[in-house]
Amino acid sequence: MNEKILVVEDERGLRRILCDNLKFDGFVAIPAGSGKEAIEQADREKPRLAIIDVGLPDIDGWEVLRRLRALPIGNRIDAIMLSGNFGDEVNGLPPGIESRNLVAKPYEYSTLVDLIRSMLSGA
Repeated sequence: MNEKILVVEDERGLRRILCDNLKFDGFVAIPAGSGKEAIEQADREKPRLAIIDVGLPDIDGWEVLRRLRALPIGNRIDAIMLSGNFGDEVNGLPPGIESRNLVAKPYEYSTLVDLIRSMLSGA
């Protein structure tokens, strides 16, 4: 498969575990610990999908997604948004984000990887 996936998570331990699991499943995981780093990595690495924590300390995940979509390769990047609190976030989702792209923390990795595979296959 070898699809590039940008993992945007400020919590180092969670980022490392998710990247390790993705690599084990045959993906190329590109870690980013902040919104600024995510935008730089996406511009350089051109991932096919981004997994973005909504609650980043520097730039919130929705703004990161908006900036990723503004990159020349932005229309190619699918996104999964992670959050511990989706109460109000389901209303007024940005273009290109469906409710199925929202994943509540804590999540089951198997559920997340099934969603990743589904999105990458175009299903």
